[in-house]
Amino acid sequence: MPRRRPHALRAVHIPRRPTPRVRGLPRASARLTGAVRRWEQHPGQIAWALKVWTDAVRDPHHRYYRDRSWEFPFEVRETLESALRGLPRHAARELFDLVRPLDETYLANTANNPFAARGDPWWHKRL
Repeated sequence: MPRRRPHALRAVHIPRRPTPRVRGLPRASARLTGAVRRWEQHPGQIAWALKVWTDAVRDPHHRYYRDRSWEFPFEVRETLESALRGLPRHAARELFDLVRPLDETYLANTANNPFAARGDPWWHKRL
């Protein structure tokens, strides 16, 4: 029986598992993905919140939001805000870079609400 060559013995390929990407987080690095996975209570929570906030900002009259109350996207934005506060600094900064353009679009398309409660977050103080 022929023996194996030394290079064939050393060439045992151990497949590395790729870093799982959180679906819905565009351009997410492995650091952000890992931090989000550790922070989330439910898998995919932040990706889902980012998608809902994106949809709400881009199309506020979508039938999904007419069926539910308009408070629903605000609750999702609060989830994103708690993630921004709870994630490590580098991951929070990267997530903030994904959320910031949406917030700027929301601010550009809404007006200040003079009757909003004083302690509300900024997204509740917009009309």
